[in-house]
Amino acid sequence: MSGPLLSLAVFLAFAAGSTVVGWLYRTRGWGPESVSRQVHWFTVVVLWTATLMLVLWRDPPGVSTAWLLLLEPVALAGPALLVLWLGSRWMKDRSALGVLVIGAGLGNTGLTLGMLVCHAVFDTPTPGLSAQLTEGEAADPGRAARSYAAALVSVMVVSGIAVLYPIAHRLSPESRAGGGALRLVLRSLADVRAMPLAGAAAGVGLGHAGPSYPAWLDAVHAIDVLVFLGGFGAYFGIGARLRVGDLWRRPELHVATTLIRFGLAPLVALVAVMLAWQAPAPPSALLGRVLVVEAAMPLAIQAVVIPNLFGLDARLASALWVLNTLLYCVVLLPVILWLL
Repeated sequence: MSGPLLSLAVFLAFAAGSTVVGWLYRTRGWGPESVSRQVHWFTVVVLWTATLMLVLWRDPPGVSTAWLLLLEPVALAGPALLVLWLGSRWMKDRSALGVLVIGAGLGNTGLTLGMLVCHAVFDTPTPGLSAQLTEGEAADPGRAARSYAAALVSVMVVSGIAVLYPIAHRLSPESRAGGGALRLVLRSLADVRAMPLAGAAAGVGLGHAGPSYPAWLDAVHAIDVLVFLGGFGAYFGIGARLRVGDLWRRPELHVATTLIRFGLAPLVALVAVMLAWQAPAPPSALLGRVLVVEAAMPLAIQAVVIPNLFGLDARLASALWVLNTLLYCVVLLPVILWLL
């Protein structure tokens, strides 16, 4: 097994184990289920904020990733807003609608699954793609794809807060948010749960204008430690909300999630990339392919974390996440690895 595939296998085992620990925590009565929300709050506000700051400090976005600043918000907002428009016309359950909309915009493009899949897929590029690689990409296509995927995560987090937090505020049964769209956006940006935005801004500022990233942080694998701590917190919280019986609840939403994540989302991304390739200074072929592969990821852990933080149906979100991720790993991922 190659290095990228081994890393992917280790991550999948870690994600499954962390989720099971959370499930055992609830089912064995080791503590209250409400801890799930507290763990997710700490994960977002502290761990993910610190992770984003360090990642963007060490590897600040540059010219090569500039297209992601346009393409990723389109790939996120396009499916989410379309599902919101359609769902508001036939779904009476606003909490479930919020879960569906958030999932439409957020695939698992993080520093875990999405990044590792891109590294594995493009580590040995096809002859057609090899001929289109830039000089920098050709030296190590897998690592270049991994860098693009890591940069995409930062844009996704910022876009997700700007687009999906206001929707979560509006649809949450706990929220008293009123007013127009601008007021909701401003309220979302000022929310403590939007702290990753501050982390991202601080990281970009340090990366471009501050001191160099300290070597000792790399020596102690600070980013890796934060990624695994944040991953454990997210997956533990999902497991603590999960009930096996919920896996068979609302089958129509499982079907809808499958069609959105593996059909609508990559289609929107593909159209956006194809249009961008017609521009005078288009994104590289590899970056475009990374965006499309990332758009076809299963539900992100944020698709459970955000509903949990905002009082939406976190049990439904957990069930959708589990089955959607299993479907991806068992069916779609082998196909992607074989085709690409």
